[in-house]
Amino acid sequence: MKVTFLDVGQGDAIVIELPHRQKVYVIDTGGNVNFGEPNWRTPEKEFEVGRKIVVPFLKGRGINKIDKLILSHADSDHIEGADEVLEEISVKEIHISLIVKRN
Repeated sequence: MKVTFLDVGQGDAIVIELPHRQKVYVIDTGGNVNFGEPNWRTPEKEFEVGRKIVVPFLKGRGINKIDKLILSHADSDHIEGADEVLEEISVKEIHISLIVKRN
């Protein structure tokens, strides 16, 4: 089994490959956290962590199918790269945690 923690800057992205590539699991996909209102220093095009880090890593390892994409929670630094991953890599199952609102 191989477990890789990707350096996605902010947040998490973990790739788990079972022996002989029986299954591939990805936990979270990283993302960007923006603080405050955009200004002249804010790039016009936001960095796409899924397209620039997660997908190239997966393709570089020869992974073209994810058995389970597990998104731990809805914070942008954990799920923002999921769009790009879903566009580029076949995903069999997606697991997303429920948001429970309490009064």
